[in-house]
Amino acid sequence: KYSMSNYAKQVPIDVTVDLDKWGVSPGNSAATNQAAIANVVTRLRAAQLPGFHLRINRQGTFNLTRGTDGSGLDKYATRKACILLPSNTKFELGADTEIKLADNARSYLVRNDDPINGNENIEICGGIWNGNGASGQAGDYDVYPNQGWYEQIMWGENIDGFSLHDTIFTDPAIWCTAFTKMHDAIYRNIHFDNCHRDGLHFVGLCTDIDISHVTGSCHDNCIAFTTNEGTYF
Repeated sequence: KYSMSNYAKQVPIDVTVDLDKWGVSPGNSAATNQAAIANVVTRLRAAQLPGFHLRINRQGTFNLTRGTDGSGLDKYATRKACILLPSNTKFELGADTEIKLADNARSYLVRNDDPINGNENIEICGGIWNGNGASGQAGDYDVYPNQGWYEQIMWGENIDGFSLHDTIFTDPAIWCTAFTKMHDAIYRNIHFDNCHRDGLHFVGLCTDIDISHVTGSCHDNCIAFTTNEGTYF
């Protein structure tokens, strides 16, 4: 197993929270789980802690749906995500924990919370991330500011110090993951299962990207790097 401390900037953990003790349950509706996670993150951010570790170490499938869309620039900042992670956060799933996008929910399962101003030191690890592609392909491809399809499982933008490891991605509607403006990022022990398009997709302006131990198969590019030149996303 790999940890962020071995490969990139270490998250300064001050408190660890087991989310299944705070209203997150495989028996809940997707909206209830989404709201419970958002409420915990809001409370921890308000406490101005140096950093925190969120985890769900429980067997089962936890359904999620997107949060409030917002409006104007706020809409583009939040990106209709189920989980928004602030700086200095570790989000960990148990080996038998599955996070699944609810039916007909065009959304990222997880992304960073401040792509405009940037985040730092975010670690995501463990578990199964299920995009529930069978719920229907995304219908809104965003052209401003070039964020792509809403139904990617994971989107990261403008993060300095990022780690993604020991995860399984399955059944995305479009790509599994996409990242841009990533700096000092580590990707380790990642498996793709039933992935219809790209696995790890990097979009221009990324530096110091380190990838190893990627397994499984994708029906397009397993690992894709594009430049920020021209009109191609």
